[in-house]
Amino acid sequence: MDFAPRHLGYHLMTHLWLRVAPGEVSAVGHALATHPEIAFAAATTGPHNLVATGVFRGGHDLYDHLDHRIGSLPGIQAVETAPVLREVKRLTART
Repeated sequence: MDFAPRHLGYHLMTHLWLRVAPGEVSAVGHALATHPEIAFAAATTGPHNLVATGVFRGGHDLYDHLDHRIGSLPGIQAVETAPVLREVKRLTART
């Protein structure tokens, strides 16, 4: 069953749009998949070639993740973040 992360103390969900050097997309995607904060990661097309969703306790944890975890990955050219300000729908399992 899906539930709101805030029930576990995670109050900040953020979408991350990453521009990665073409030869590093797969490696960065696989690295992101190992980060416990990252709930979703996928390759895409357009100005950003990876998209991810991260769940953080707050802004400090997001900053730390961007600065130390994502910033240290090879081939990262740019990262844009889009924090979720208000969630209006979440799919849950039907009973």
